[in-house]
Amino acid sequence: MNHDSNCHVELIHKPFDEKDVASISKARLSVSGMGCPNCVIRVRNAILQLDGVNWVDADLETGVIQVAYNAERISPAQFMPAVTAAGNDGRHNYRATLIA
Repeated sequence: MNHDSNCHVELIHKPFDEKDVASISKARLSVSGMGCPNCVIRVRNAILQLDGVNWVDADLETGVIQVAYNAERISPAQFMPAVTAAGNDGRHNYRATLIA
């Protein structure tokens, strides 16, 4: 696979507090427009940076993203605009729909 040096994205890490386990809800999104591992990281990072999101797991092959979040602080409806915004660089166009 060719790697575009202009497309490189650093993976961000978010500390997870074990006390949050009791309040975790999960959502699944179907994301279109991800064409390479850097796209997956870009979309993952955008969701992970939202307040109330605990962790994000993204799969390039299926286009499915799983999100663990605190429903008292954020709703899954807020994930879709974050995915779209992750592609606002003129080169990428990501769209997400809520699966469950």
